[in-house]
Amino acid sequence: MQHRIAILVETTHASARETLRGVAAFVRDSAADWAIDHEPKRLETGPPEWFRRWRGDGIIARLHCRRTGEAVARTGLPAVDVLGVARHPKVPLVIWDDAALGKLAAAHLLERGFRSFAFVGVRHTDWSQQRMRAFTAALAKAGHGCDAFEFDRHVRSATPPQTLARRLAVWLADRPTPLGVMAASDQYAGIVSAACREAGLVVPDRVAIIGVDNDETFCDLATPSITSIAANHFGVGYEAARLLADRLAGRGRLRRRRGPAVTLPPLGVVLRRSTDCLAIDDAEVVAALRLIRSRAPDRLTIDEVAAEIGTSRSTLVRRFRALVGHGVHDEIMQVRVREAQRLLAESDLTILAIARQCGFEYQEHLGRVFRQRLGISPARYRRTAPGRKRA
Repeated sequence: MQHRIAILVETTHASARETLRGVAAFVRDSAADWAIDHEPKRLETGPPEWFRRWRGDGIIARLHCRRTGEAVARTGLPAVDVLGVARHPKVPLVIWDDAALGKLAAAHLLERGFRSFAFVGVRHTDWSQQRMRAFTAALAKAGHGCDAFEFDRHVRSATPPQTLARRLAVWLADRPTPLGVMAASDQYAGIVSAACREAGLVVPDRVAIIGVDNDETFCDLATPSITSIAANHFGVGYEAARLLADRLAGRGRLRRRRGPAVTLPPLGVVLRRSTDCLAIDDAEVVAALRLIRSRAPDRLTIDEVAAEIGTSRSTLVRRFRALVGHGVHDEIMQVRVREAQRLLAESDLTILAIARQCGFEYQEHLGRVFRQRLGISPARYRRTAPGRKRA
């Protein structure tokens, strides 16, 4: 049976386009018989005009505003929100994990040896606030503070970019360096990059910048290019379509509550020049980090790392934790998990083969570490990863 589906997802943002790709991938993978109605336009001010007269079977929407949420809820049809900005109590949500994004950004900057930190985001927006709180909390747990600069909502659309950069440059010039900065999104990371140029702060030597969304084109427009966290917008689209398909087939109920129906962890950090540095003034710890990042999947041990760089295990463990903020073993496991993530997304290797290739003796060990660190199984990660190979 064919179902008519309205997809109220704009194409003006890379994150939204990735969500659309996820929906399309599910339809292709499942051979769902969906007739899709979609208009590639901005939706921040409400649904398209045609939606008032639209008749169909289900809806996937990015609820930018209350008007869209109310219009979707009024249809009484199964629907899924894939944004979470203007939540509606009758429309369940599939969303990325904002707290996990903040924690991952903190871990990335900490492992590069930064001790001074800042967050640049947006006032009175849930997604920016959640990322900032998690980023700040992760730094506090490691014994560090964090300054914050927040723009007013919608300021990017109303103020010339050069003016925004100059405002931020004045603030950045008063921060201690080397400074690690998390921007709430890649767009704000671009403003940070421009502000650093205004203030004469060299990136990444004096200021390292990490954004969110992995908008490849936008990140590469900055000089140097911007490191970003892939928030798995593709997976959000894929999971939303799967949930909607189950509901249409009568296989399950979509939870209608304020909290998220599904929360997806980030896919990982995409390293570019803006954080390609080590702000650590200890040659042996730097050597250890480089060795681990190149050989961790080879079942590298702490003793082997110490022997390779010519120091004792106890000295390495003590200095590494003091300067990096976590232990040598934790760094080894982080690198192994990142390599497993890459192989799950990009290869057709079995999960057992990937586990062994990444230094895990058993598939179950990889699964346990994945759940502990990412909150997701390797199989589910592979299913929602945008780069995975498809027939």
